[in-house]
Amino acid sequence: MVRVWGGDLASQGVYSFDFVNNERQYILTPDDVKIYTVATAFDSGSHVLSIGQSLEMARTSSHSHATSHDPNWGTYIVREGTILRITQQNYPDRFLHIPTRRVPNDATLVLQPA
Repeated sequence: MVRVWGGDLASQGVYSFDFVNNERQYILTPDDVKIYTVATAFDSGSHVLSIGQSLEMARTSSHSHATSHDPNWGTYIVREGTILRITQQNYPDRFLHIPTRRVPNDATLVLQPA
């Protein structure tokens, strides 16, 4: 399952999400899961990285002074209204439409096959 929340950035149209188990406890993103934005008239589509992955990429850049990240930090940040395609080996692709208005705290969205 994917947990989506607005938090402090919701007023700016930004949402966070991460993965949770059946008890709605945080889990690391499974290794074989890849997340992409779906191409639209306003977005050509791209690979979505977690905050931790983004910090690691910045740290390894030759011009960056970013600190290393916590490898257990698998939180993602995307703009409201973004449509995500989530892929995982041996499973059908799943699509998740990030809300365009604030969702209640601790909302959990269950992915459905396309």
